Amino acid sequence: MLLLEQLNRRQAIQVGIGGALGLSLGDLLRAEADAQDAPQAKSVIHLYLTGGFSVQESWDPKPEAPTDYRGSFDVVRTNRGDHFSENFPRMAGVADKMTVIRSMHCKIPDHGQAAYHLFTGYLPTTVMDFPQMGAVVSRQFGSRKNMPPYVAIPDKVSGTGGTGHLSSKYGAFELNADPGGRGEFKVKDFSLPEGVSQRQFDRRRRARAILESRLKRQGVDETQLGTMNEFYQRAYTLLNSPAAKS
Repeated sequence: MLLLEQLNRRQAIQVGIGGALGLSLGDLLRAEADAQDAPQAKSVIHLYLTGGFSVQESWDPKPEAPTDYRGSFDVVRTNRGDHFSENFPRMAGVADKMTVIRSMHCKIPDHGQAAYHLFTGYLPTTVMDFPQMGAVVSRQFGSRKNMPPYVAIPDKVSGTGGTGHLSSKYGAFELNADPGGRGEFKVKDFSLPEGVSQRQFDRRRRARAILESRLKRQGVDETQLGTMNEFYQRAYTLLNSPAAKS
């Protein structure tokens, strides 16, 4: 039997509210158990379209609004009954598989500061620099199968924050390559440089370890060395990871 002392604050509040709605503690716990069994997202792809189309031309055409506010294109009805722009007929057919947030808005007139707000969840301030969502995910969940937890393609959007008050080790792994660009798409630094053999690479790795050991004996800040060691270890792992290369 679950005692009241075992409930956390959130559950206790929910039980109180649930009682007013005719829900018992058993109903609450069953609902939480069902939620835990539901499929959980494992990854997030955040597409940031700088200078992209407006909402009136895409997900929120506002067909019944005055001409000054509605989109300039015709609309197509989605399979759940609302409307998308005529530019997205196929997406309208799978609209029940997505969620469109039409209530999102921003009170910041400056695009750069608004982008910072979007990426960090905080308004810009001169007092503190806040971390991007990706940096927070990197800190909370870490890598999966030796893959970077936070990847920026082709690179991190400038002016949208970084690791903020978190360690720089939680920053984005920037590909510095555009899969939609011209020429062969190749992620840099996933293979040894030309002219460097695996044997030479291993010797340099041992030399770095010896140098780090001597620096520690000389009283160099171990916190900084530890952070750099994590960077090197991540690099070594990526260079030797079949999953990363595939």
